[in-house]
Amino acid sequence: MKRALIVAVICLVPGMMFANPNGPWMESRGFQDLRPQEAGPYYAAEIRQIDTEMAQQKLGDLNVAQLVAVRERLSIAIQKDAYVNRVRTESLFLPGLGQFETGDTTNGLLFMGLNLAVLTGTAFAVYYSLPDDVRFDKLDYIHSSFSTINNTWNGHTIVDYLPAFGVFVGGMIVDGLVRYWSSTNAADGARQKVNSGSVTFTPLIGPGFMGIGVAY
Repeated sequence: MKRALIVAVICLVPGMMFANPNGPWMESRGFQDLRPQEAGPYYAAEIRQIDTEMAQQKLGDLNVAQLVAVRERLSIAIQKDAYVNRVRTESLFLPGLGQFETGDTTNGLLFMGLNLAVLTGTAFAVYYSLPDDVRFDKLDYIHSSFSTINNTWNGHTIVDYLPAFGVFVGGMIVDGLVRYWSSTNAADGARQKVNSGSVTFTPLIGPGFMGIGVAY
């Protein structure tokens, strides 16, 4: 019981430091729900390590310096998780961006080029899947009246546009797979940087500091 209380007290310190005072954690009743949103595998591993190290200690044995030291360890663990998540998100929205963040220029260029190729290929495939008379070489969109353009497009049934729609959906699926692949690769690269120590973090000082201190 005392062991669990020690871990709970230690975990609440960084949790309160990172959490939004109006966030959902204020309404939670479970200990696990009090973890900050940035928390992830590194935070969980650090908690397990602290729990192991303090298995024989009592709550009254911890002094302020020890609590501060533990809080700093958890602060760094949270920042590690936030760093990996940020890199993953960057490559999800723009393939290659997360790779540039971790210094993996080669894969960054490859994923960015692949994403551009998929989007460009999809655009051309959709265009050439449209009925002939709505393409630019058949219909003058600059000099034709709006009614002429509208009548040309409305002169076709939904079935006529199905090939273009199918190509568009297929292209978006491929684009999604590329983004997922890129984000996963970027997250792996970020974890390698963290585990190797080539990217380091500094403990946040006091509550209210939401930035991440990163030093290369």
